[in-house]
Amino acid sequence: MPLSAKYITEHRSHVHTPESWGRAIIDLALQSALKQVGSGEKPSVEVEGKLTVSAVEALGCINVCGTYNGVTVCYHVNV
Repeated sequence: MPLSAKYITEHRSHVHTPESWGRAIIDLALQSALKQVGSGEKPSVEVEGKLTVSAVEALGCINVCGTYNGVTVCYHVNV
C-alpha cells in the first residue's frame, strides 16, 4: 500500500494510549483556558471543543477524535 495522507492520519492515532489521549485532550482544553484568562482572573471559562466518534472499517476499530482550537487528537478504540 502506498503512503498517503489518509494512511498516515489513520495510523497517527496509534501513538496514544487511553491515558495519554486523555492527557492530550485535557492539555488542549487547558491551553484554550489559558488564552481566555490571559493575564487576568476569571471565575471560570468555557472551552469550545468537539468529540467525533467514527467507525474505521479497515481496522475493525472505532476512532475517537477530540478537537480544540483546530487541533485534533485521535485514538483508536479496539472493538
